[in-house]
Amino acid sequence: LLKYTDSDFFELLRKREGMPASDAGFSWLNPLPHISAEIKRLKRRLEDLSKRAERQEQGRADRKMGDVIIRYNPEYDKTELHFPGKPSAEIIQIVKRLGFRWIRTGGCWSRSANNETEYKLQYLAKKLGTTIEA
Repeated sequence: LLKYTDSDFFELLRKREGMPASDAGFSWLNPLPHISAEIKRLKRRLEDLSKRAERQEQGRADRKMGDVIIRYNPEYDKTELHFPGKPSAEIIQIVKRLGFRWIRTGGCWSRSANNETEYKLQYLAKKLGTTIEA
């Protein structure tokens, strides 16, 4: 087993990276490029959170699509479809194709709440021959 001290390790690393011996410490390992990436990530996160808050405000009231109840679940940021009974196999296939998944514990079909989900709901309403009502 070879025993290297920290200074030996840093010296080997410095030589491998081709850094001049005059460089003291690790000033050449600049963490600043990562800061701008972190700022961008946090800005995107703030935008996502503000959109989620808007959806929570808009989605408090249940909507109806024929007999189907459309409900926003803010706890999971999901849109849920509550059918009065088990839908036909054809409707189940359409709902699955639109990205909804059966949630056994909730007894409903669920999908992430976003703008695309609203388009998918419009498409489903068209397939069911009905409209979405507030």
